[in-house]
Amino acid sequence: MLNSRKIVLVSSLVLVMLTLLVLSGCSSSLPENSGDAFTISDEGSFSADVCAAKGLTGKAIMLESRYCPHCTATLPDFNQACSEAGVDCEVLDLADEENINKMYSYGIAAQFTPTFIIDCEYFVGAKTFEEYFDLLIPLNNK
Repeated sequence: MLNSRKIVLVSSLVLVMLTLLVLSGCSSSLPENSGDAFTISDEGSFSADVCAAKGLTGKAIMLESRYCPHCTATLPDFNQACSEAGVDCEVLDLADEENINKMYSYGIAAQFTPTFIIDCEYFVGAKTFEEYFDLLIPLNNK
């Protein structure tokens, strides 16, 4: 009887923890070595000077994680939009340290995944294929 109560209690705690994880979305914990990287947490844009200094002008980058269900769901739309817009896109899986270092080399850090940098604009969260395509088309002319 006591063992079955323990099992029910532990199972309930695990269920609550999983529910909180799903409801909170996908967040990226930034290690201390993120330095002076600009942390992207919502939509916005860099000035042309800052964008150029960070090496982001004309780039299309998706910051994602293989552990993020939102990322996994939107990645095919992003890749298809990149292909159809004729734009070379970079997808950085932040579950890999090499990709985290690449992200920092741009002077940026993602608080949440998916995060997108398209030219000098940035935003958090999944979009539709059409929205990605509309954002990417101007890069084809650069």
